[in-house]
Parts: sequence; structure tokens; C-alpha cells
Amino acid sequence: LSHIVNQNRPNRRRVALTLGATRSAIDSVRWIQNTSSGKTGFDIADYLYRMGHKIIILKGLVTIKSTLTHTDIRDCKEPESMLSQLLDISKSDDSPDAWIFSAAVLDYTVVNPSMDKIKSGQENFSIELAKTEKHIDIISKLCKDDLKIGFKLESGFTQQELIQSARISLNNNGLDAVIANHLESVKDSVVRAFWVDAKGPLIDLKDNLSMAKLIEKQLSQARDD
Repeated sequence: LSHIVNQNRPNRRRVALTLGATRSAIDSVRWIQNTSSGKTGFDIADYLYRMGHKIIILKGLVTIKSTLTHTDIRDCKEPESMLSQLLDISKSDDSPDAWIFSAAVLDYTVVNPSMDKIKSGQENFSIELAKTEKHIDIISKLCKDDLKIGFKLESGFTQQELIQSARISLNNNGLDAVIANHLESVKDSVVRAFWVDAKGPLIDLKDNLSMAKLIEKQLSQARDD
């Protein structure tokens, strides 16, 4: 009901949002995978949907479900399939005008995974990894005029180092904002994350709702800038 009421508000957008973890096959039964429940992405998507925006969810591996029934959810568990979906969406006739990159995409993927199960009797075996193409970098170059929000997760960084890392990502990828957080703060922290952009001061985000509200504000105001 909220979506129906709010969809006629000004500056409603078509938003592509990535969420969840990604994986890369070692063999037919083993994978390397990073950690993400998908909760933050779903919380953002649900709030934006309630506020009348059209949402395309590109979903990696998740451990929770959305509280809403979104009509456009696309499964893409590997970095390559997620990038392929992003590119297809960017070239569609009804392409998004806003992109939110909250998925935990592997930085490295397995080179030449085995099609069969690797025998367990070996004392040692090695895996060759190759750097993954940066989704955010590729889409930013293709969709320069669209609104783009990235996420930066670090571990063992001071707050100053975290913010500096976010600003580098902001500038290098032509983003409108970066949401930066420590791995240690994801589970339990007074400050959930920080909003970093080029326009104003650092903003503390206490929880996923405050994060979603600030993103929605950015989406609604951007066309008036």
C-alpha cells in the first residue's frame, strides 16, 4: 500500500540494487565465498520500495529474506553473473537512473576451477586466484549521469583510515556517496556506518533505517541539484 501511495511523489526513480555475498567455484562441490547476510541491502530495498521507487534487486547468496514481495529479483551468485546482469540492465530500454552497490563481491575468483570433485587424499593442493572485475567501476563509466552509491567495508582500520578509503572510492569511481563501515561495527556498534560524499560533512548512521532514509533523501533530491 505504501508503494502505491508514494509512487506518485516527485522524483521517483528506477533503482538497481545489488546485495548479498558472491562465490567462486573451486571444483564441482567446493567454493570460496565472502560473508554477507543480505540484510542491509534488503532493508534499503524495502524502504525505497515503500517510498514509491521501482527496485531491481540483484541478489547474491543471502541468509535472510525480504519482508516485502519484490516483483523484480534476479539471482546472481557469482561475480561474473552479477556483472552480466548489471550490464544487461544498463543497456535495457528501461534502464535504471540510480545504482546502489551493497553486495559483497569477491575481490578474487578461482582460475580454471575443476569440473569434477578434487580428490581429498592429497596432502596439499593450490588454488590460483585472479582479480575480479570491479562492478562499480564498469557501471560508473557506462552510466556517468546516473546516481551511484557504493559501500566500503574495511577491517582493522582506524576511523580516519576508513573515511580516507571511502573518499578514494568516491573519487575514483565517480560516486555520489559512499557508505563506509568497519567489519567490527556490522554486528554491534553505536555507529553503524558513515555517510561520505563530496558535498558536506561526515554523517554518522546509527542503523539500517537511518541509512535507508538518507539514501532515499539523496534519490529524491538529486534531480533538483
